[in-house]
Amino acid sequence: MQKFKANSFPLKLKMLRLERGKSQEILSAELGISRSCLANYETGKRQPDAVMLAKIASALHVDVDCFTSLTLFYGTPLREAEAETQNRFQKLLQSHEETLDIAHLSTRHKLSMLAFYDYIKSTQSPVSASSPAYDAKRECV
Repeated sequence: MQKFKANSFPLKLKMLRLERGKSQEILSAELGISRSCLANYETGKRQPDAVMLAKIASALHVDVDCFTSLTLFYGTPLREAEAETQNRFQKLLQSHEETLDIAHLSTRHKLSMLAFYDYIKSTQSPVSASSPAYDAKRECV
């Protein structure tokens, strides 16, 4: 039996699936993949692309961050280096001057990022000036 770190994707996927009371058959049908493909994700033999990761998160009613964050389940504290990385990422997301440089990525990874971006845009509800989520400095918060 393979052992995983407590913050690994395979472990988080399996734990969330079980917490939601879903079998591999049910979740794989919801995702439009085979049961064996899902089993390979849970054993770490395969990794989903960004689009599939977003579908998995949606089916399990969690944010994608749940799978990609450096935290353990239920807010276990980050180590200092991990916290610094997370803070840097948060600043990047909030910055108007900085951009995310993807030039060095492979074509496959660029396409995955674009597909993920399109997915995120499609799941966002429009924000109006009267909405509490509206910030005069930015269109969406």
